[in-house]
Amino acid sequence: MAESSIKVQLPAFTLSHSDASIEIRSDGKKLGTACLSKGRIDWYAPKAKYPTATISWPEFVEMLNKYKN
Repeated sequence: MAESSIKVQLPAFTLSHSDASIEIRSDGKKLGTACLSKGRIDWYAPKAKYPTATISWPEFVEMLNKYKN
C-alpha cells in the first residue's frame, strides 16, 4: 500500500494577501503542491514554476459534491 503524506504551511492569519501551501507526496515522491487562496486553488506539478491547473472554490465544491458517496 502506498504511503501518503501531506505537508501543510499555513499563514498565521486569515487568507487575504497570502496563500496557504499544501505539498502532496506519495511514497516519498512529490505529486505536487496545492496553493489555497481567497478566490481559488492553484495546482503546481512537482517542478512547475506556474500553476498547471486552477479551480475556483465554487467549482471545487461542485467537483466534491459530484464524487461524494
